[in-house]
Amino acid sequence: MTITIPVTLYKECLRLVENGLFSNFSELVRSGLREEYKEMESMLMDVEELMAIEQSQKEKVSRKFKSKKQMNDFLERL
Repeated sequence: MTITIPVTLYKECLRLVENGLFSNFSELVRSGLREEYKEMESMLMDVEELMAIEQSQKEKVSRKFKSKKQMNDFLERL
């Protein structure tokens, strides 16, 4: 895999490796990705839950309309 980062960020990352905070550049990238995923995981779960609720609501609403067009028109007005 190849990534592109600004030169200044690359130099800052190399300083972390050179000072022994990470054994190599790949370890630093993996660590950063893990941390970013941890921060975003709960947000992702919230989004997935909201999407499931929205889909459920649409299914409930669709049962009340005679056609999908009628349902979509109604939802657009909301």
